[in-house]
Amino acid sequence: MHTSFFVSLITAATLVSGLPVLQERSSGFPTYPTFPTGGNAQTGSSGNVNGGDVVNEGWKIQNHPWANNAGNGGYTQSGNAYAGSSWGGGGNALSGNSGNANGGSVGNFGGVIVNGQNANHAGNGGTSVSGNAYGGNAKRGYPYYPGFSSGGNAQTGNSGNVNGGDVVNYGGYVWNGWGANQAGNGGYTKSGNAYAGSGLGGGGNAVSGNSGNANGGSVYNSGGTIVNGPGANKAGNGGTSISGNAYGGNAKRGFPSFPGFATGGNAQTGSSGNANGGDVVNEGGYIWNGWGANQAGNGGYTKSGNAYAGSGFGGGGNAVSGSSGNANGGSVYNGGYVITNGPGANQAGNGGTSVSGDAHGGNAH
Repeated sequence: MHTSFFVSLITAATLVSGLPVLQERSSGFPTYPTFPTGGNAQTGSSGNVNGGDVVNEGWKIQNHPWANNAGNGGYTQSGNAYAGSSWGGGGNALSGNSGNANGGSVGNFGGVIVNGQNANHAGNGGTSVSGNAYGGNAKRGYPYYPGFSSGGNAQTGNSGNVNGGDVVNYGGYVWNGWGANQAGNGGYTKSGNAYAGSGLGGGGNAVSGNSGNANGGSVYNSGGTIVNGPGANKAGNGGTSISGNAYGGNAKRGFPSFPGFATGGNAQTGSSGNANGGDVVNEGGYIWNGWGANQAGNGGYTKSGNAYAGSGFGGGGNAVSGSSGNANGGSVYNGGYVITNGPGANQAGNGGTSVSGDAHGGNAH
């Protein structure tokens, strides 16, 4: 009987030791215990993965068929950040910036430039994505030990540029063979989504980063005499640039005896980059444009993210969506003393799509 009594005491002591203990002031009144906050999370920036360039420099340059292909941009992404949760407040989360993934360019610089068939292909832009950020939640606690800390903030890094590469020919005499001078298309760039944490003390704030540019590459020909073969000089189309969404944290309701009156978190999204089509530029004394030559790039797609503010008993959070970039179509410029345009030459690019995100303010419960 004595043994079972001591076992019961030990078991009760073990259970009690797992709960927060009230601290007593000198005045004799108890105070609520302090709680540690959740850990912060931060990821590093990712590097650049640009495509390589092709550069020919000399008095006389002659390229064989299918020569001068610049590299395409690769894939770069910064990691996601996950902050910890705790009674004392959610940790903050910050994701790093992602690098650039631009396509490589082709440059020919000489007195006489002759490019064979399918020469001078610039690289396309790749993919650049910054990671998501998840702010930690402030735990609700027990009815007799409520937590009044706020949720963690979340902020994502900027995404890099993914522009298409350019083609540049600069010389006294420039002759481009069949299908030459094709600039690269813009790639895909997106900043991560930001998810702020929630808590009785208020929702965390969420901010998404800016997205980079995804412009199409351009074609530049400059010389005393420029002869462009059929289908030559095609500028790149604009790619896609999107800034991430932002979700402000909610202020939790709390318990009947400890209601929460905090406000919801704010949400703000970054601006999206430009996705303009590339230009075609010919400058010289004598310019001859063959059938279907000089096609400027079309504008791409750019959109800023949606902002969703958090809700709370003390008031809803504010929501602000970022500006969207330009998605202009490219232009064709011919400047010289004598200019001859073949059938179907000189086509300017069409405009693309530019959309600013929605902003949803938080509700007051």
